[in-house]
Amino acid sequence: MHELRVHRLDLIGGRRTIDFPEGFSVIRGSITTGKTTVVRLLRALLGRVPNHLPPETGVVRSVRGRVTFGSELWEIDRPLVTTKSAVVSLSRREPADDEDDVAHELIADTLRLPAERPTSTVPLTYQDWLLARLGIPSVAVPRARTDITSETSPVTINDWLLYCIVRDDEIDTAVFGHKDTFTDRKRRAVFEINYGIYSAEVADLQAQLRSVELRLEDLDRSNDAVRAFLKDTPFSSLDDIDEQTTVVRDAISEISAQAQSVASAGLAETQSRRLRAQISDVEQRLVSAAAAERAAARSRAELDDLHQTLSTQSERLTRAIVADEWLVDFDFVVCPRCGTSIEPSRSDEDHCYLCLQTPHQSGFHDELVVEQERIASQMVETQSLAELRDDELAALRSERERLEQEAVLANAELDRRTAEFLSQRAESLVVAAGQRAGLEARLLQLTEYRQLLIRYTDLEGQRAALEDERADLVDALAQHERLGTRAEELIRALEARFLEYLQRLHVSLSDLPLTAAINRATYLPVVTERPFDELSSQGLTVLVNVAHALAHHTVSLDNDLPLPSLLVLDGLSNNVGHEGFDLERRDDTYRLLMDEVARYGGRLQVIALDNDVPAFADDAIVLTLSPDDRLIRTEAAQLDEQGGESFGRDEDEATGAPSERS
Repeated sequence: MHELRVHRLDLIGGRRTIDFPEGFSVIRGSITTGKTTVVRLLRALLGRVPNHLPPETGVVRSVRGRVTFGSELWEIDRPLVTTKSAVVSLSRREPADDEDDVAHELIADTLRLPAERPTSTVPLTYQDWLLARLGIPSVAVPRARTDITSETSPVTINDWLLYCIVRDDEIDTAVFGHKDTFTDRKRRAVFEINYGIYSAEVADLQAQLRSVELRLEDLDRSNDAVRAFLKDTPFSSLDDIDEQTTVVRDAISEISAQAQSVASAGLAETQSRRLRAQISDVEQRLVSAAAAERAAARSRAELDDLHQTLSTQSERLTRAIVADEWLVDFDFVVCPRCGTSIEPSRSDEDHCYLCLQTPHQSGFHDELVVEQERIASQMVETQSLAELRDDELAALRSERERLEQEAVLANAELDRRTAEFLSQRAESLVVAAGQRAGLEARLLQLTEYRQLLIRYTDLEGQRAALEDERADLVDALAQHERLGTRAEELIRALEARFLEYLQRLHVSLSDLPLTAAINRATYLPVVTERPFDELSSQGLTVLVNVAHALAHHTVSLDNDLPLPSLLVLDGLSNNVGHEGFDLERRDDTYRLLMDEVARYGGRLQVIALDNDVPAFADDAIVLTLSPDDRLIRTEAAQLDEQGGESFGRDEDEATGAPSERS
C-alpha cells in the first residue's frame, strides 16, 4: 500500500516528457541543464511546489504525471503555482488491453482537489489525499519539541518526501535537511512515525496533555484573580464567611423589627388607621353621590325632551281643530297598488284624489279636542316632574360638593399628622435606613466572597484532578518515548542494513573497525563513532547519505513501514573523484542501487540524477540533457534545432497526448 511509482512526467508548456521505467533510472546531464529542476518538479508533482524555481520554468503551466499507488494508476495534473488553493486534477486510469495504448485507457474515477488549503465546498486537500492513498497516518506534532503546550503542526506528505528526495545541495552536507531547525523537527517526526516511536496514540496523548496544561494555566490565572480579590479580606474559610453572614442577617432582622415597631407606634399616635377608614368611607359615598347626580341629570334631560315632544303634538292638534280636518302629514304621488303616478288635479276638492270618493267628515272634531286636553294634562305633569328633578339634582350636587370638601379635609389631616410623626422620628428613621443599607451591602459582599471562595475551593479541587491527569499522561508518554521492543528491533535492523551498505561501498574512516549506528536522540547516522556533522570528507558524506537513505527504504519495505518506496538521488558524483579509488566508489554506488532495486523486484523505484554515469549503467539512462538540449524546451529552440520546422503540437492540444517522449 505504501508503494509509489512515477511512470511519466510531462511538463505542460515546457515541451518535455520523461518516462521512468520500473526500478532504476538515470537522468544524465552537465551542470545548468536542468537535472535539479527535474527533482524540484517531481517534488511539485507529489507535494508542494518549491519556491524560487528557475526562470525557465515560467513557461511550464502544470506538471502532469502518471503515478501508481499500490495497484492503482492515477494521472495527476498539478498547476505549477504556489497558491495553496490551486486545484489539482486527478483521474484513475484502467489500462487498455495494450498497456502502451494510453489513448484508449478507461477513466474510472476523477477528482478535483485544492492543493494544500481546504475550501468550504471541498474539505479534502490533495496532500491529505496523498497521505490516505499511501496509507500514511495523519498526525500532528508540537512545534516546539520541549514545550508540549505549543501549537501543533501536521506531518504532511512534504515531510515524508524529505526521506524520498535527496537534493544535490544537501547530499554532501545534511541528512534530509537536518541543519534547518523547522525541517529537522519534521525529519525526526517522520522517523518516529515510520518506526513506531511516535504514533496516532502518542499524538492523542500529547493533545490531551496540551489540553490539560492549558486548562491548568487557565486555573492558575483564575486562582490568581480570586486570591487578589480576597487578599485584603479577613476571610480564610467558608465558616468565617457564614458566621459573618449570620450576624449581618440578624442585624437586618433587628432593624426590620424596630422599623415595624415604629410603624405600629405611628399608627397609634397619628390615628392614621381611623383616618384612612374615614377617608375610604367618604370616597365611597362621594362615588355614589356622583353617580346619583349623573343619573338625575340624565332623567331631567329626558323630561325636557318629553315636554318638547308633547308641545309639538299639541300645536299640530290645534292646527287640525282650527282647519276642521284630519291631521294628515302626507300625500300620495303614486298609486299604492300599481305604482302609477297620481295627480291631485284628477278630482275636485270635495273628493279624494286617490279613491275619488267623498271623504267621511262626521265626528272627528270632538275627538281632536279630547286628545288635545289629554296632551295638555301630560305637559303639566311633565313640568311638575321636571321641577322635582331640579330640586333633587341641586340636592345631589350639594351633597357631592360637601363630600369632596370632607375628603380634602380628611386627607389634609392625615398628611399633617404623618408629617408631625415623621419630623419627630426623622433622625432615628434616617439612622435606621443608613444602617440597613450598609448591612445589605455587607451581606451582598459576603455573598460574593462566599461564591469566590467556593469557586477557589472548586478550582483547587479541579487543579488537583488535572495534575493527577497530567502525571498519568506524562507517565504514558514516557513509556512511549522509551523505545519499545518493536521500534528498537527496527532501528537495529536499520543500523545493520546501513552498515551492510557502507561495507559494500567500501567506506573506511580510519584503522578502527567500520561501525554504523543511529543516534537515539537525534536519529542521525553515526559512522565509526563519528556523528555525521564530524565527517570531514564531502565525498564520504555523499556515500554515507546514499547508504543511509537506501537503508531506510529497504528496511521499510522489509517491514511494511509507511515510508513511500521512491528514492530520488540528485548529484551522486558530487565531490567524488573520477580516478582510482574515488572512481571505484562511484561505481560501487551505482552497483549498490541497481542491485537493491533488482533485489526488490520492482517494489522500490530509484531515480538518480548525475553528470557522470558509469558505462554499465547506460541502459538505465532515460534522459540525457546538454547545453543544446536543456530540460525546458521552448518552441523557438525547437525551430532552430529542426531547421524552422514546428516542434509539434503542445500537449494540451486536440489529442491531449504528448508530442515527444525523451
